Amino acid sequence: MSQKHSTPETDRRADASNEAHDAEPITVKDRRFWGKKAKAEGQGAPAGGSEDESASADGAALEVARHVATIEELQQKLADKDQRLNATVAQYKEALDEFEGAKARLRRDVSKDVEAGKRAILVGLLDVIDNLERALGAASANAGDKSPDFAGFFDGVTMVRDQFVGKLQALGVSRIDSLGQPFDPKHFEAISTVPVTDQGQHDTVVGVVRDAYLLGGETLRHGIVAVGKFAG
Repeated sequence: MSQKHSTPETDRRADASNEAHDAEPITVKDRRFWGKKAKAEGQGAPAGGSEDESASADGAALEVARHVATIEELQQKLADKDQRLNATVAQYKEALDEFEGAKARLRRDVSKDVEAGKRAILVGLLDVIDNLERALGAASANAGDKSPDFAGFFDGVTMVRDQFVGKLQALGVSRIDSLGQPFDPKHFEAISTVPVTDQGQHDTVVGVVRDAYLLGGETLRHGIVAVGKFAG
């Protein structure tokens, strides 16, 4: 085995190499991919985390804003529908009031027409009673006839007259006893005046041509009478 002999030149080079080795630090580079990734994540973690948090906050704010806008839109639609509903209800109430008013007017008109027709029929029946009364008056003037036939006729006419009067009374018709009563233009029509010597008969009914009748407290037919006039 051969041995290397040191020389002064060799020793100087060795010393220089040792000094250079002591002066420069040794750097170890990790070329593995997971080492680079860990280093990058370690260096960039604070900055990246802050950006993500800011982006997340902005996204949440936008989401809240969208929800608020949606709620406001729904509230506006609800208010519009409530307004339309209130308008429809108001129109319905107005139409219902008009309908009820029309029904009330129709009932009044029908009632008036029925009442007018009823009064017309009753006034026509009063004419029949007047004729029966005249027939009985004429029969009373011939009271001297005592034959059975006459008596039967008189009783028959009287019964018919009484039946008519009863039917009219059931319908609310009543006769006014006018003879000897003060003259009332609401119920009577004066066709003549008769001189009287008794001052108490002044402006009273002293003769009746046609009886007056009431229907429910109102004049159904005016009576035709003669009125006393005190001459003094």
